[in-house]
Amino acid sequence: MASNPPIPSPVSGAPFPLSGPALVTDEREILGFLEPQMKEFGGNLSIGPDAWALFALQTGDQAGHVLANDLLRNVGFHYQTGEAEGDPWTLYYVDTANRERAVFWLDDVQRALTGRFRLASPGQQAAFKELATSATPHRIARSLADLHAKGELAAGSIHDPQVIRALLDRLHAQEPLYFSAFLMLLENHLLDLLVLHQKLMDEDIRLGNEIVQGSISQDLFLQSLQIAAANIRDQLLRFKILNPLNHQKHAANANPYVAFPETRLAGDDVIIRVDGIDRTKPQPEFVATIRLLRKNLYRGERIEDLSTQTPWVTEMTAQPLRFIKQQMESRRDVQGLDWLYMLERAVDPDVRF
Repeated sequence: MASNPPIPSPVSGAPFPLSGPALVTDEREILGFLEPQMKEFGGNLSIGPDAWALFALQTGDQAGHVLANDLLRNVGFHYQTGEAEGDPWTLYYVDTANRERAVFWLDDVQRALTGRFRLASPGQQAAFKELATSATPHRIARSLADLHAKGELAAGSIHDPQVIRALLDRLHAQEPLYFSAFLMLLENHLLDLLVLHQKLMDEDIRLGNEIVQGSISQDLFLQSLQIAAANIRDQLLRFKILNPLNHQKHAANANPYVAFPETRLAGDDVIIRVDGIDRTKPQPEFVATIRLLRKNLYRGERIEDLSTQTPWVTEMTAQPLRFIKQQMESRRDVQGLDWLYMLERAVDPDVRF
């Protein structure tokens, strides 16, 4: 966009009319369109009472309107268009009630096209917070686990430090159903383990050890608490959050995602073994391969069908791809997208959510 449009008063209107079928097929075209729109508008610019601009296009920009309408086709929120009186600009906008979903949708489209891990929806994030207070946390956890199994919720989706601390705090009430719910989150990799490691305190560990080491209760309900506590501890040992020698916090392992996939790092480089030979790859190149692979898994490609002969594989990404594929195929107990999340968090712990 050559210059910012004047901010018009929004006028209700139907979506910009299209003639013919949708024409958007090039992801680079979509990203080139989204980047400036999200920077200047993206649901974050107020254009009047209860109105937030998503996109702004010159009224005569037919190609731009085709692209915008193609993107907005079948979105899960209501939007409108309005033209500036006396100015050649058309705005696509939402009201406050739809703003959160629209902003999330824009971010999600960009993440899917660039291979970044996708965030939980606003509704799912509300469910994460509800886990800390709900009378039926096991039902919420089961629902989240089912979404994860269907690929609709990614590993590490629960990564807000305050939410994770609240979830840990509730363990101290020693509710059997809540312990089972917390275990489901761990088993489905929904808790970000790096944040969990940071927020885990000695009193949390002491609680778990006391429950596991206590006498087996004759009460079946309390037995389920002890079994869940033991399985939670096993998960924390598996990811080396707890030290297997003393069952205390693993002080030497600040990032569980390095230990679990046995990632080897050398400064800013990643060491990969391909054809029996250790090779070093710069971290940015390795992360770029992870995101390229993730982007194509989002599209429905299967890891089993990928090879160095796949058209989008380049000389730079060929060896990291082979290494990642070998790792993923050797750990079929972990979903492919979950494994990519773990690898990216291992080599880039400061990655922005």
